[in-house]
Amino acid sequence: SCVDSKTTQVIVNPSPTISVNSATICSGQSATLVASGASSYTWNTGATTNSIVVSPTMATNYTVTGGSGSCVDSKTTQVIVNPSPTISVNSATICSGQSATLVASGASSYTWNTGATTNSIVVSPTMATNYTVMGGSGSCVDSKTTQVIVNPSPTISVNSATICSGQSATLIANGASSYTWNTGAMTNSIVVFPTSSSTYTVIGEQNNCVSTQTTIVVVNTVPTLTIIPDITTVCQNNCVTFTYSPSTYSNVMYNYGSGNTYLNYNCYTTMGIYSITATGTYTNSCLGTTPILTINVVPNPVADFDIPTEAYSGETVTFTNQSMNAQMYNWSFGNGNSLITYSIDITHSYISAGDYCVLLTAIDTAFLCSDTITKCIKILDNFEIEIPNIFTPNNDGTNDVFKVRAKAIKEFYGQIYDRWGVLLFEWNDVNTGWNGYLKNNSKAPTGTYYYLIKCKLINDEIKEFKGYLTLLE
Repeated sequence: SCVDSKTTQVIVNPSPTISVNSATICSGQSATLVASGASSYTWNTGATTNSIVVSPTMATNYTVTGGSGSCVDSKTTQVIVNPSPTISVNSATICSGQSATLVASGASSYTWNTGATTNSIVVSPTMATNYTVMGGSGSCVDSKTTQVIVNPSPTISVNSATICSGQSATLIANGASSYTWNTGAMTNSIVVFPTSSSTYTVIGEQNNCVSTQTTIVVVNTVPTLTIIPDITTVCQNNCVTFTYSPSTYSNVMYNYGSGNTYLNYNCYTTMGIYSITATGTYTNSCLGTTPILTINVVPNPVADFDIPTEAYSGETVTFTNQSMNAQMYNWSFGNGNSLITYSIDITHSYISAGDYCVLLTAIDTAFLCSDTITKCIKILDNFEIEIPNIFTPNNDGTNDVFKVRAKAIKEFYGQIYDRWGVLLFEWNDVNTGWNGYLKNNSKAPTGTYYYLIKCKLINDEIKEFKGYLTLLE
């Protein structure tokens, strides 16, 4: 009949509710799975973190068990693996100036780094260039890079030629590794013998790229080379200048009898007949030769004349011509005057004193050569003046006037001063003078006076004289 009682408690903890994400990836990629809803986690991979990174190669289920105290919950999720596309694209090698077609495959859509979105593109690069294409299949992509190599087309050069008929020409091509000529030759140089101007074509190849070049061989004939002297008969000690025709010749060399020279003139000091030839190169490199040309060298004029060593101004001077082998004479008198004459002897006068050198040019009018000679003459002053130093104005008819005697003058001016410098008298006629009277008509006293005389000569030279004169009764 005895009893006892006890009370106990059953605690109910909430079970955790686990949530975890699923994922879809492309082959080769990774997925992060994140679980939540518990305080601890255990994955079927053995991981004990709330998140794991997985890289399955095919669709795979992953289970996570989460615990909160002694209560647990589990959740299973799946990572789906989609296959990634495998892109393939061709490469290309082209010649400069050409195009290449690039074709991609292995995906359902394509995007190129050029911006194109087709599986094939046409490109024309000027140098080696990389091209990248990205291909997609669903959400998975792959990319591939290819290269277009650009080989330069060979730049072919080939010489042209100008030859004389009967000659050969060597044509040389450069710029490639192999050559084919329209003559059938396959060397880089050929020797041709055209009989008329002809065109030749060569195709050059290098790195599978080709270029074509055309050249011409001109076949010319040689025109006659002619030399033309500026005179065919020349005086001694003179030169002859030669020109040639046609002007298309070059490197013309003259032979005056002592070897070849490029000088187109020759000077002759000895009388005689001389032979000249010339050779020259025409524009087609052909050599032309002239016929023989002769030059006649005749005696040179000899200029000479006789002239006095001295003469007076205003005096007529005779020049005696003693020249030889001349017909015309050019005189230059040294005072700015000259004369051309066919006469032998001439005359000339000088109005001013001085030393003058006369130049005579004796000219052979037939052959236009000349000789010169210079001789000098001294011209003396023809001016004279006489100034008295005493006069006696006493009206006895002798020496009553102070008068200057002069010749060869154009103008005259005289003045008389007393000893204090006072002007007493002046006159401008050489034929008159001072009669001893003052301006007030009174007679000047005896004594010493001062005179100033100025003269302009016929050559416009000015002469001035100063001195003292004595007036006596």
